[in-house]
Amino acid sequence: MVALCFRLLLLFVSFLGMNGLAVRVIHIENNFCAPLITSSLIVDLLMLTGLIGILEEGWITIYVLGLVCFMWFFVVRHNVKSTGVIIALIIFALYSVIHYQGTYFTSNDSLAHWAKVSKYLQTYNRIPDGKATLIRFASYPVGSGLWIYYVCHSIGCSPTGDLGAQMFLYCISLLPLYSLVRINRRSGYMLCSVSMLVLLAFDRFNYSIQVDWLLGYMTIGSVAILVAERENHMTVVKILPVVISLVFIKTSGVFFSLIIAWTYAQ
Repeated sequence: MVALCFRLLLLFVSFLGMNGLAVRVIHIENNFCAPLITSSLIVDLLMLTGLIGILEEGWITIYVLGLVCFMWFFVVRHNVKSTGVIIALIIFALYSVIHYQGTYFTSNDSLAHWAKVSKYLQTYNRIPDGKATLIRFASYPVGSGLWIYYVCHSIGCSPTGDLGAQMFLYCISLLPLYSLVRINRRSGYMLCSVSMLVLLAFDRFNYSIQVDWLLGYMTIGSVAILVAERENHMTVVKILPVVISLVFIKTSGVFFSLIIAWTYAQ
């Protein structure tokens, strides 16, 4: 248990480092928007490295880069401007870990399809190709599986890890909603928190790693980012990683990407 907690802590620190890097490289003005963009960038980078046959090396690079960036931004330079976001991420992480401790899949679709994608990635450290007999890439894109791989390659492969990783992604997908609170922030943040709890309380997907709800939540978060960052000239650069990852998660993600594109064009 101590070793697991230590690995979780290091992974969380690495993610914070990657989040800080994303904020500075693409100039994300609202810190509540950064975690969704960061997680999408991680998925996109893992997909790129997986397609060229160096998935595990890509994970190591992202993991180590995150730790280095954390040391530089938060320890050396003491440049902490996102305390509220860090607190929210800690709450989400603790909720994901505690809620799913010792749990297992209850959805047949998870067991038959999405869990196979996750298991394949974590077992073979590569993206399924035409030779794979367990799962076909064309039928089940590996976007969400790559996020689970990012988390579970550090803490270990298990249904608990898969479910917790997906729940954490649910949470950070909705986090950009907080960026829309401009007036009476205390009440606004409370309303957002209650809304998130209601949305995340449905048992029908709590013990599943199906991606239908995830696509919707990421689209909601993306629209919130467009509204929050609408006056920034780099808005399209910020939202592009999320749009790409939606397509990687499921082929119907193209439809959700078109919704985001239409929102951007307004």
